[in-house]
Amino acid sequence: MFRFYFTLIQLAISSTSMGGGDHYYRLLESHLSDYMEAVFEKMCGQYLWHLLRTDQAPVAFLSLGRWWGNSPLEKKQVEIDLMGEESAPTALFAECKWRQDPVDIDVLNTLKRRSMLFHYEKCHYVLFARSGFTRRCQNQARDDKNVTLITFEQMCQNWRTQSES
Repeated sequence: MFRFYFTLIQLAISSTSMGGGDHYYRLLESHLSDYMEAVFEKMCGQYLWHLLRTDQAPVAFLSLGRWWGNSPLEKKQVEIDLMGEESAPTALFAECKWRQDPVDIDVLNTLKRRSMLFHYEKCHYVLFARSGFTRRCQNQARDDKNVTLITFEQMCQNWRTQSES
């Protein structure tokens, strides 16, 4: 709440007090998705910790965070939104997408390719999406037991259910 206020609202106080609220809203609306993308990544990390605490996590990771570095495969710097290591042979890799369109299989394939930068025997992949997943992505996840798909709506429902009990 404080981050939202100091990042987006405080800048507009003088503009809105002088009647420029509509103008500022149009500017804000075009940047809101960029702002929410970073917030969503943090929420996804917190959600994975929540799953771990409630014995629902696909991997019992010991640490969790963002990873970025050079990829000799892609010949550029790449990032993985969230990576958690259980032990030397097992890891979790996650991507968090705050976009209007459903996430397609290319996001999963990219995540799998980037996980090959590491030498884990077992990898589990988690995709988080604001707007769900395409049928192709859902089919791939159904066929691959090492893939979990989680929508923003599922996150909210799970948190709500946990808080009510």
